[in-house]
Amino acid sequence: MEKKELVKFDLMHKDNIIAKVELNMVRKEANVDLVDVQRGRLYLSRDGSFADIMEFLQSRSIVERSNYGRLLENIGLNRGSSLFDILEKTNGVKSGDKIWINFSHHKIFYQQVVEWIESLTRP
Repeated sequence: MEKKELVKFDLMHKDNIIAKVELNMVRKEANVDLVDVQRGRLYLSRDGSFADIMEFLQSRSIVERSNYGRLLENIGLNRGSSLFDILEKTNGVKSGDKIWINFSHHKIFYQQVVEWIESLTRP
């Protein structure tokens, strides 16, 4: 993904949108539309600041996980890939929770995303 000035995504809980987020990467500004206020604030903080959202996105990156090297290779990325490339291809899915990030803005389902990620990490 080339450097983008504007990054848009939906923060999801299972198959429901929690928040619609737009980040201006040049001005370091965030525009957050909370659809589910309680869950949205839990993950994106009270004020939805650019720094808080970037910290949250970093926490969803597979680079924080132990088996990320193989997964990155399986999806055509490497350790030098950008945060947004990684998140866009993995949807920020983590084992054990139901939160994920939809960059496609198409109707995809949580179970599909989880099964795809799990298929990439199987021996």
